[in-house]
Amino acid sequence: TYFMARSMPATYLPLGNQNFVLGYVITEAGASVEHNLGVAREIEGRVRALPQCRRFFIVTLPDVMFFGARAAGGNQAREMASAIQTTVGSPPLAYLPQNMREAWWERFKAYYRDPIPGIVVDAQQVSIFGRRGMAGGQSITLTVRGDRLDELYNIAETMKPMVARTPGVQFIIPSYKLGKWELRPALDRKRAADAGMTAAEVGYVVAALVNGVKVADFRQQSGREIDLTLRAGPEHRRHIEQLADLPIWTPTGRTVTLGQVAPLQPASGLTSINRTEQQRSVSLTCVVSPDAPVGAVVDGIRQGVIEPLQKDGTIPPDVIADLRGTARDLARMWDAMKWSFALAMVITYLLMAALFESFTHPLVVILSVPLAVAGGYGMLLFMMFWNGVVMGQPPPMLDVVTMLGFIILVGIIVNNAILVVAQALAYMHKEGLAMREAVLASVDSRIRPVFMSTLTSILGMLPLVFRPGPGSELYQGLGAVIVGGLMVSTVFTLILTPVLFTFGYRFEEGWHRLLVRLHVLASPEGGGSDG
Repeated sequence: TYFMARSMPATYLPLGNQNFVLGYVITEAGASVEHNLGVAREIEGRVRALPQCRRFFIVTLPDVMFFGARAAGGNQAREMASAIQTTVGSPPLAYLPQNMREAWWERFKAYYRDPIPGIVVDAQQVSIFGRRGMAGGQSITLTVRGDRLDELYNIAETMKPMVARTPGVQFIIPSYKLGKWELRPALDRKRAADAGMTAAEVGYVVAALVNGVKVADFRQQSGREIDLTLRAGPEHRRHIEQLADLPIWTPTGRTVTLGQVAPLQPASGLTSINRTEQQRSVSLTCVVSPDAPVGAVVDGIRQGVIEPLQKDGTIPPDVIADLRGTARDLARMWDAMKWSFALAMVITYLLMAALFESFTHPLVVILSVPLAVAGGYGMLLFMMFWNGVVMGQPPPMLDVVTMLGFIILVGIIVNNAILVVAQALAYMHKEGLAMREAVLASVDSRIRPVFMSTLTSILGMLPLVFRPGPGSELYQGLGAVIVGGLMVSTVFTLILTPVLFTFGYRFEEGWHRLLVRLHVLASPEGGGSDG
């Protein structure tokens, strides 16, 4: 059971089959608003022309766009996501090593038809449990934290192609965007000092010329306050090259230009600087393929990216690389479900110990749980083969909903063992049968009701397991675990429970005789005479 559990592909939440697609578009760094609006109109025209699309919207931001589309009907959302990807977007060659791009393009270029140049597009069917936008329950965030921002970006750029080669990673969304063209004032401290200006004063002047600075408040009679902002006129900001020639009145009474005290130098800037746990950070959000288990992708990134880079020194000791998002949720889910399963076992055992007035008989009953767990895993593996090979549908995985099936099994499968043990004890105590005859009579009298109740439960749940339909992604794994656990535990309980009960009863009798003997030897009457 342990090895089956370790080999089972695990994910956090099932995707479901919601009839909606969300996507994003990464535009060229530093592109103008007019250019982005033109790209948005082109995307809207192409997506609305798709036969699967019924409704569409798109939101344009400075460096990224978000869009959503509702499918016309049926189960067309996944098909529409693929159509949007191939008719609008360019392939993600930027995330592949240079020596792999040509071979990758030759293999997949037939799927891309007249892509819009200069953009990268990804579209995904929305998860029914989606809490992180389009990726829903199928996203992993690789976060790199440290103090030196340039070092973090270099590490992230090294990780990007390695993560892209990890099986199951469909796309990567970086939290940063390099290459945004900008002009940076390079302060000439000597000239600024000659003009009587400090670095803070030069920065204040630059802010006033470009974005404006707040200089005072104006309170109206109604009590409303208005910020008074000082900013250069539009005629001085029409062209960015004009900034260097703008005059500055210095404290010494002289007039100098901005370019004399702080020459403007072209540079490649960043769009944002993020912090995680009070440290500078960059992150790579990995969108996992809907058919890929998140657990396997997490292990692939940890073993194939993070650990090798830590060993060769690319990630120094003062830089922290960890997995967040669904990866952290998956780890928390495993811990929570593990302790919930153990707690269910303990509570069930203690309740039976109180009813049987024994600690041995409940142990015999509770040992039927591992058989049920093995049956649940076996049925889940069979359904993965059935859906993937026979039906051609996404296979069920070990997720939160499926794990609930194992906890439910604890309360279901012990019933059969309780019937056998309780009936055997009744034959022994009330009818005076010997232990062997009582066990045989108990199995003989309970085999029919056990099989009848189990068969009705299994046959009632088989349509949930084998008949696909709307919402089947949510309950198919749960049903498979319960059906498999009932099938295996019922057959083996009628064989294993009598054997374990026999050994347990003999052990209890032997232990009781030993305690009586020790008590007799310890008593004054049983200790013998002094001669």
